[in-house]
Amino acid sequence: MAIQSLVIIEPERLKAAKYLKILALFIFFLVVWGSMVRVTQSGLSIPDWPMIFDRWIPIVSKLFQAEYANPISNFLFNQILIQFTHRWFAFIFLGAFVGLWLELKNMIMHPRTKRALEVAAGLILLQIILGIINILLGVPKIITLLHPANTMAVFTVLVIVLHDIFVGVVKRVR
Repeated sequence: MAIQSLVIIEPERLKAAKYLKILALFIFFLVVWGSMVRVTQSGLSIPDWPMIFDRWIPIVSKLFQAEYANPISNFLFNQILIQFTHRWFAFIFLGAFVGLWLELKNMIMHPRTKRALEVAAGLILLQIILGIINILLGVPKIITLLHPANTMAVFTVLVIVLHDIFVGVVKRVR
């Protein structure tokens, strides 16, 4: 008879692990959507920062253009909508990372895990700066290449943190 081992993860670590899995999926989605920005050449459709045509949110006629046959076509081919959503998905990711940071701040962490979170925070800040520079400088090739490469670095560091949570080097402070 085979003996099966059951690994029990405390609820706090399980919650943080679920949070990290969601962030990893969100990064994947951001990479795919960033590819849409690149393929459709939407990077120059909104050439200013932080405003979008002197507004925080573009007027509806720019986001949903009548020239597209249906809402899905508009979502897939409207350069302004693609760039706008990419920006806001990035801000949502930033907010989710801050939420993760707050979730983990009361946990005892291995020095490597703590360092990985700090590196992730720095890489996320770099990612935002690269995105802004990319827009303001008119999508130079080197920045356009560094932007997704940095995203993969963020993903890798978050996988390290996720691993540490699963193997138990992160524990809740009682």
